[in-house]
Amino acid sequence: MHMTDRAPLQLFALRFPGGRIYRRVRNYPDAKRKPIYVWQLSGRSAKDCLTFLAKHCIVKKGQAVLALEILALLSDRDNGPQKGFLKVKISPENLAQRVAIARRISELKDIPVDDALGLKG
Repeated sequence: MHMTDRAPLQLFALRFPGGRIYRRVRNYPDAKRKPIYVWQLSGRSAKDCLTFLAKHCIVKKGQAVLALEILALLSDRDNGPQKGFLKVKISPENLAQRVAIARRISELKDIPVDDALGLKG
């Protein structure tokens, strides 16, 4: 989650512990623009936060629901980490589901799909 006002992010961080807030450095200096603050969260707190957002959001509800679907796929024991950080086995079906959900999120955000998936070179 990112925004130019740090206070709401701090409230979320208090309610859903385990994340971090940092100031994102812009690639282009512009004195007229406000700084951007980013709140990152993972694990159980991320799931709790997304569940909360899915219940209370209107505009971003679809994205929160899809993010919960992604988390469910990532936590699938048959498709998760295997003894070691880089040894991850993902079934073709799981990967196809992940890509389909990423495409749906991209459509909701109105971002070109190839850009969202990092497929543009």
